[in-house]
Amino acid sequence: MRTGVAIVAVLALGGCGGGGGGGGDQPGTLVSFSGTSNGILAWHYRMRVGEDGSVSASSDYRPGCPAGPAEARLDRAAMQRLRSALAAARLGEKEWKIEPQVNAQELEIRSGGDTYRLVGFRPADPDVEPLLDELDRVLAYACGVSQRGGP
Repeated sequence: MRTGVAIVAVLALGGCGGGGGGGGDQPGTLVSFSGTSNGILAWHYRMRVGEDGSVSASSDYRPGCPAGPAEARLDRAAMQRLRSALAAARLGEKEWKIEPQVNAQELEIRSGGDTYRLVGFRPADPDVEPLLDELDRVLAYACGVSQRGGP
């Protein structure tokens, strides 16, 4: 398990993702995940996972992930892993970690009206780490499907 997606993402070793779930998002969104780094290695990513398993992802830094949306569909097992990680993260109970700094990274997860934000270089909450790992896997899968030209 990573010691913190914040550290990994700053080093540009993490996955790409983005978007939000819940209020203000497209109907049918299970979760959305977005991130940006404002440093010398500036990068942005966004991912939306629908209730039906549809995935739309884009990134301007992850090899194989297009700047325009990559589209994929998760199978039942992948959706169950994502739903379990989302429930265990208890996003609605978490306080945002915001430490504005020059070149700080920003991560946001939104689902069902709950939002979790991380700004700065501290690691994410331990309950959120497995969800971040799962979102990384989903995004890597979506980018791989896009690169291969289909599922």
